Amino acid sequence: MPLRADCFLIADGAQESGGKLYVLGGGWTEVSVSSIPTRHHLLVLAIVLRVPWGDANAPIQFEIYLVHEDKEPGSTPIVGGELTAGRPPNAVPGDDLPVTLALPVPNLPLEWAGGYAFVLRCNDVEIARANFRVNLVSPFSIQAP
Repeated sequence: MPLRADCFLIADGAQESGGKLYVLGGGWTEVSVSSIPTRHHLLVLAIVLRVPWGDANAPIQFEIYLVHEDKEPGSTPIVGGELTAGRPPNAVPGDDLPVTLALPVPNLPLEWAGGYAFVLRCNDVEIARANFRVNLVSPFSIQAP
């Protein structure tokens, strides 16, 4: 089975510890803004990858791109790097190897209203998308609770 993403979601906060993801405000799909362009101050991408046993100890190149529904994807990832999944001592031969990541994305530029997607690519293959929508609203229509 190929490398896959069991989890790829947008969260207000997340951290990885001991192979677990601790997620706060995870799975959101909309953000309302009063002007465009703007920046989202901080979000975190919470990711769980499953690496096939045979791909252990081999480098995996990953990139995450931000794509707007009306635009071509950019050539520069917003996040990227290399990771390697090792085989822990308690792993059973043939098991997939989990890799958990919590990647902060500060000051994300939002140039247009509409639909966006974070696109996760590993070794030049798209393996997951996390979609969200930017809604442009009048500052007078946002009400405090």
